[in-house]
Amino acid sequence: MANALAKATNKDFDTLMSQIKSGKTWSLLVQDNNVRLQPIDGTVRDLEKMLKKERVSSNAKGSKISTDKSNKSKSSN
Repeated sequence: MANALAKATNKDFDTLMSQIKSGKTWSLLVQDNNVRLQPIDGTVRDLEKMLKKERVSSNAKGSKISTDKSNKSKSSN
């Protein structure tokens, strides 16, 4: 969210995060910067989908490697 908002406002990520940490809400930051939330929300949703897909893919590869190692250990015993 912070990256998308920083890009939309042409502000620094760290600046926005410091404002969030100081107690400002996302909606207040959007309002203060005259930014429409809808395009940012779409960007964040797309990013979340991509990250979930990568996580599933990564977990599947990790499971296969673990299974392969387990099978090799069993066959060498």
